[in-house]
Amino acid sequence: MQILARNLVKTLYRMARVNLSLAAALAVGVMAQPALAANWSSTSTISPALQPDPTRDSQLNDVAVNASGLTVAAWDQYKFYAPVSASVGIAIQSGERWASPCTFSCAGIPDQAPDNLTGADIVCAPTTSGFKGFSMTPKVAVGADGTMAVSWTYQDSALLGQKVQVNANAKAVAVNDAGDLVGADLTGAWFYSNGNVAYTDSSTSGTSGTRLFALNNNGVAVGMSYVSGIYQPVTYQFNGVPSPVLSHGYATVDINDAGMITGWFKNGNVEQSFVADAAGNITPIPNLDPAINCRSVRISQANNGNVWVVGNCAGNRPFRYELTSGTLTELTFAGSSNLSVRG
Repeated sequence: MQILARNLVKTLYRMARVNLSLAAALAVGVMAQPALAANWSSTSTISPALQPDPTRDSQLNDVAVNASGLTVAAWDQYKFYAPVSASVGIAIQSGERWASPCTFSCAGIPDQAPDNLTGADIVCAPTTSGFKGFSMTPKVAVGADGTMAVSWTYQDSALLGQKVQVNANAKAVAVNDAGDLVGADLTGAWFYSNGNVAYTDSSTSGTSGTRLFALNNNGVAVGMSYVSGIYQPVTYQFNGVPSPVLSHGYATVDINDAGMITGWFKNGNVEQSFVADAAGNITPIPNLDPAINCRSVRISQANNGNVWVVGNCAGNRPFRYELTSGTLTELTFAGSSNLSVRG
């Protein structure tokens, strides 16, 4: 697997700061075309042997970058000759340099010897997901303080012939500056904090089918849950119980440190975005066109009284909305197409 290095990472950093992605801007496993050579550097190989997968060509499962440009990439590594195996590889880009890739699952994780080069090294912790099974489909996240999280699906080969349910398909979806994580597996939604995991639903919680989507730095997660049989927005804190925050009919996607929540609701025949403050007061966000669906994706922290919400309207039309002034802007530029805001 190859990735465009240095200048592309800078480009991704700039894109991440506005949460704006262009489908054709990220080229993983594809050599830069001659027309781009003047602006982007050449590709750098960051993954070792066993990539690409010979059945499906190069594949990058996930990549994440924070506002400082710290980047983590993860991919599947398959071995098709005996003994067959599946493992997860990762590489870290810091200080404009990719560290050597390493295997982050299966038969142990090697430590990398320090070379006294600033911003290049990553020490892969000596942990393991087991050496007799298969580790696949990694997901990554990186927080503002540099905390990185890697999750993957692990299947113990000893269980392949047994009809048992295991807590597989675990996926982390959000991380805060303290390194807390929220995600879900086959058992349900969970909150990870300081080495411990708490599941949201229990026989006494009165909730079911909970899913958490975002997590702020106060340890408050937001998501959706069936509460007494009604599907509605909830907040959740570690070892607590999902608590309803808005009425049925609203869908939530993000929360900031002030407890402000964004999401969407059905307004007649169209979907419309909203912002709810910590007291539950709701401000609808106008659609770019009253006849098309619009959904928010992320809400910013409060910055000098300004709060920004970004999202997408139907037809690949991303928007930005400033809550205090009520300013709605369509995000576009000359010659652009297929734009979208990603979470």
